[in-house]
Amino acid sequence: MKRATRGHPLDIRDELRNRRINKKRARIERAFAVMKTVFSAGHLRVTTRARVAVKMIFTAFAFDLYHLHTISHREAT
Repeated sequence: MKRATRGHPLDIRDELRNRRINKKRARIERAFAVMKTVFSAGHLRVTTRARVAVKMIFTAFAFDLYHLHTISHREAT
């Protein structure tokens, strides 16, 4: 995405481009934000790439279960 700077606002084409990108990006960014805050996955205390990959897989699985619980709770009420 492009950003405006002091004295140089975005033109209309860049604003429309940012909106197009934002629609795709918002769904994914929310998932990572939840993983970071709820599951403390912002900083990993493992040393190898393989361990990081395994930890992120488990975090993603936990997020899916968390999301499933939220959806099922919302439908029940």
